This record gives sequence, C-alpha cells and structure tokens, in this order.
Amino acid sequence: MRKIEREMIQAIIDRKQSWTLANTRVECTAASCQVYLHGHHIASYWFNSMELLISDKGWKTRTTKSRLNALIKFVYGGTASVTQRQFNWFIKLPNQPAKEWFGDLVSLGLG
Repeated sequence: MRKIEREMIQAIIDRKQSWTLANTRVECTAASCQVYLHGHHIASYWFNSMELLISDKGWKTRTTKSRLNALIKFVYGGTASVTQRQFNWFIKLPNQPAKEWFGDLVSLGLG
C-alpha cells in the first residue's frame, strides 16, 4: 500500500472532516466518509453499517484500482480486491468467485 493510501485510510479512521494529498481527497461527516480521486467521487464508507460503495467513474487506471483496493483492504482485511485480466476488471469478495465489474456503483457491505 502506498503512503498516500495509508494516509487516506488514516483520515477515514480519524474521521477527518477534510483531508487532501495530491490527487486524493477524503471528506467525512459523522456518518460516513467520501473519497475522491482527481475530483471524481470513487467511494463512500458508512461507519455504522461498515458498507463500502465503490465506482471507477469511468477511469480504469492503476491509480483508481490502487485506491479502491486500499479501501477494500481496509474494510475486508485483504480478503477482497479489484483485479484486472486482459483489460477487464473483476471484483473478488470473500468466499465468492470473481465477478466481472464494469465500474458501476456497487455496494461491498459486510452484512
């Protein structure tokens, strides 16, 4: 995990109202945190339900995938991920086969 991603996760843990570093921004309220990459809202994390909503916002880049994987690792502890095979993206959740993902908004809740 990159330094910027560790700091992004720490901003979520600390529920910082506003944190920015380079191309990544986190904004938190009492209930949730929103993550932005280059101004695009790529994820929301809800504290009470531990639900993570992710989207690539049409940008299938290494950086987008890396930020999303850092968030997924934070929620699932490394048992889930976004992967890529032959230019196609997949979501792998615990105890489930990888499913092709087209970047649309998807909920990765724990419940």
